[in-house]
Amino acid sequence: MIASPESKCQEPPASSHCVYFYEDADLLVDEVARYLGAALTRGHTGIVIARDSFRSRLSLELNLKHRLAEPVANQYGTLIALDAQETLDKFMVAGWPHQGKFDRVVGDLVKRCISRGEEIAAYGEMVGLLCEQGQFDAAVRLEKLWNDLLGKRRFSLICGYPAGLFTSPAGRASYKHLCDAHHKVFQV
Repeated sequence: MIASPESKCQEPPASSHCVYFYEDADLLVDEVARYLGAALTRGHTGIVIARDSFRSRLSLELNLKHRLAEPVANQYGTLIALDAQETLDKFMVAGWPHQGKFDRVVGDLVKRCISRGEEIAAYGEMVGLLCEQGQFDAAVRLEKLWNDLLGKRRFSLICGYPAGLFTSPAGRASYKHLCDAHHKVFQV
C-alpha cells in the first residue's frame, strides 16, 4: 500500500520504518532534509548512512532550510553521517548481511545514542545500493535486520530506493517483499 503524499513517515520517538521509491533524487533529498531537520531542531539525533553525493546534498539542504550543517551539534541534536558502502562492507559476508556484524556496526550505534537519552531519526540507502548491485535477496534480508533492530530499539527509519531498479525480473520479484518490510511506502 502506497501512503498518500500528506501522510509522511513519523518522526521520533515513534518507531517506524518507511521507504521512499524515488525517481527524482532532489525530491528525496528534500523529504529527508525535512524529516531530519525537524528531528535535529528538537534536539534528536540524526543518523544518515548514504553515499557521499547524497550526504553532501543533504548537508546543503539542511543548511539552507534549517540553518543546520554537518556536523550538527550545540543547541541542536547531533547528525551522524556514514558512508553507505563502507558501512555495508563492515557487515556483509560473502554477499549476505551477517546479523551479528550488523548488530555490532549498526545496532551498537543506535544503542549508544539511545543509552545517552537521545531519540533517533535515521535515513539509509544501503538497501538501495544492494539492489543496484543486483543483490535483491540481500536487500530484503537487510530490511529484516532493520526490522529486528526496530523491535529492540525505539527509533524511526527511512530507506531510499531509486524506482528504476525494479524493472528487471529480479527487481519486480523483490519489490513486494521490500514494500512489505516497511510500515509505509512512498513514491517521490
